[in-house]
Amino acid sequence: ASHRIYILFSGLLGCIGLACVAAFEHSSLLLLAMLITHMSGSLEYSVSMIFCEESFPTAIRASATGVVIFWGTLWSVASPLLLTAVGERGFIAIAGVAFAVAALAIVPLKETRGAELQDFAKQTSEAAEFDDEEEESEDEDDEDVGSSADVQLSWLF
Repeated sequence: ASHRIYILFSGLLGCIGLACVAAFEHSSLLLLAMLITHMSGSLEYSVSMIFCEESFPTAIRASATGVVIFWGTLWSVASPLLLTAVGERGFIAIAGVAFAVAALAIVPLKETRGAELQDFAKQTSEAAEFDDEEEESEDEDDEDVGSSADVQLSWLF
């Protein structure tokens, strides 16, 4: 199955799990509903990180993924404050909306599973060409900047 299917499925399952958490608040099924919600959240996050890694160009992949992880961590840190501010019912509602938004936001995106990372392949061939040129002329090594280094660091400047 594709990344999109896993993310969509886990997001919808998370919404259902949160609805069950709200419905079974004082029931023995509460633990099961919480377990389903936690497992679907873990699945959604894991597959989203894979999808994220495959979606960004090589030159900015690490930084862009870092920004995505930063926002996820920020919401994790802020969630106790949010829980205190809106109460349990409000927090469950906000978490349900977050699951739904994550599930639906994936729909228009291009599937990346099994696709070749074109820019990575291009950089690898450029790096190989640079290595061949470097072996031929070691004297020019100090003056010449490698094309693969230019490609990888170009987004910084």
